[in-house]
Amino acid sequence: MARADSVKDAVKTEDLQADVEQLKKDIAALTKSLGEYSKAQRSHLRDVTKDAVDDAARKGREQVAAARDGVEEAYAQAEEQVRAHPSAAVGLAAGLGFVLGLVTARR
Repeated sequence: MARADSVKDAVKTEDLQADVEQLKKDIAALTKSLGEYSKAQRSHLRDVTKDAVDDAARKGREQVAAARDGVEEAYAQAEEQVRAHPSAAVGLAAGLGFVLGLVTARR
């Protein structure tokens, strides 16, 4: 009976050792898979971030161009009005200068 128990214990020990070895291999494979996954995610996030930054920069340039066009158009219209009505423009400038002079003199 003692011999049968020792044989059962040896089999259990061998089974446990085999299970532990298999577990070590599984953990190593899982660690490798997680490392590869994290590299892929990092690359994906870098690409997504780069695309977002490029898109924001492009939209910013478009906004600056639109603002520049608006300012140039307003300047052209103001210049056109001054050329069309020079005496009104001089009178308006003199009136604004007078009002600004009063406002700043009272301070």
